[in-house]
Amino acid sequence: MNYCLFNLSFTSPVHFGDSELAHSLDTSGMTCHADTLFSALCHAAYSIGGTQKVEWLINAAKQDRLRLSDCMPFDRKHFYLPRPYWLPKKKLELQSGDRKALKKAEWIPASEMECCLAALRGERAYDWLNAKNKSSFGKDITTERAAVIESEDANPYAVGAYCFAENTGLYFILQYQSSEEKDTIETLAEALGYSGIGGKSSSGYGKFTLDDPILLNDPEDPYDDDTVWLYTALHNEAANHCLLVSTALPAAGELDHALENSNFQLLRRGGFSHPISSNSSLRKKKTQYLFSPGSVFTYRFSGDIFEVGQTELHKIYRYGRPIFLGVTL
Repeated sequence: MNYCLFNLSFTSPVHFGDSELAHSLDTSGMTCHADTLFSALCHAAYSIGGTQKVEWLINAAKQDRLRLSDCMPFDRKHFYLPRPYWLPKKKLELQSGDRKALKKAEWIPASEMECCLAALRGERAYDWLNAKNKSSFGKDITTERAAVIESEDANPYAVGAYCFAENTGLYFILQYQSSEEKDTIETLAEALGYSGIGGKSSSGYGKFTLDDPILLNDPEDPYDDDTVWLYTALHNEAANHCLLVSTALPAAGELDHALENSNFQLLRRGGFSHPISSNSSLRKKKTQYLFSPGSVFTYRFSGDIFEVGQTELHKIYRYGRPIFLGVTL
């Protein structure tokens, strides 16, 4: 398989709702999960090529011709990966300052992941001050809006959003078979940048510019130390463990194998499907619990594209295929 990175540099605040919360409009996450990214690309596909382009994208995912990671942060120095959910083999020797940094650590620079893994194996120390969290890439903001209904008083409400700092943004990994898949995803992502990704895009949220994709297919032509490590880990299928970098769920019959010798966290995914047609109303999606990025497995499950609509009359899909990084733990 082939791999590349797409960088999303945001030109407006983003609103990524937390599906763990019943009321998530007044708060926002920083990252975008793979199922949200896939749904947004489906909407972009419809705007460009109608139902035929949407069917192409869904079939490419079902046939495993492409896979998507979550959207993860980057800055001018590094591409970041989720901190592994793994208990260290022995107690970490930490100074008081490092203890505070360890509690806040969410994102590890890709080029430092090997040092982090070595610390979890009990072989050496890792400087947890190098790890980042949400506050490292921007800031939370809140704006006041008002819902106006005819013949009624305005109903004020708050919208939470996240504003990325300069030279920061999100990137995702694309796994693909041929240049056709890569070029099509690039076209869809460019279109998505104009319309916006995440919630409240109709109000101007979630707009971004797309950089040229960074190919991860030639180890002799590295982009930087982070992509060198990513190339190695993406192609390391012989590793004894694998680190999940996409929100994913095993297909039927895979769950028991996936749970063996694994360390994971679950992420609730629910919500509503935004209609592709303006004449359609919002449709509630079935709730599922998917494995969160940062989960560690010994079994590389294939995942699936799940039907989560509440009626057969209107099919709704949730993306649940994984991208793994081979690691040693």
